[in-house]
Amino acid sequence: MSIVQTTQSFLTQLFYLEDKVAIVTGGTGVLGGAMALGLAQAGAKVAVLGRRREKAEATANRIAEYGGQALPAPAGVPRQG
Repeated sequence: MSIVQTTQSFLTQLFYLEDKVAIVTGGTGVLGGAMALGLAQAGAKVAVLGRRREKAEATANRIAEYGGQALPAPAGVPRQG
């Protein structure tokens, strides 16, 4: 087994999220989108939250292209003041 296969196997066991649900707030941004994709690759079903519907849908579609399950969930946190 190569070092890459060993590392992938280790990471899969360490971050196994099959049948779990992850909610990623800020999932429409660069960092949140990468986190959402990583969680989906680990087996989680992902809800992508963000203020812009189009970006949430784009992130969910990207996850689906990689074989994951995602739900775009446009949402915002109102400011109090």
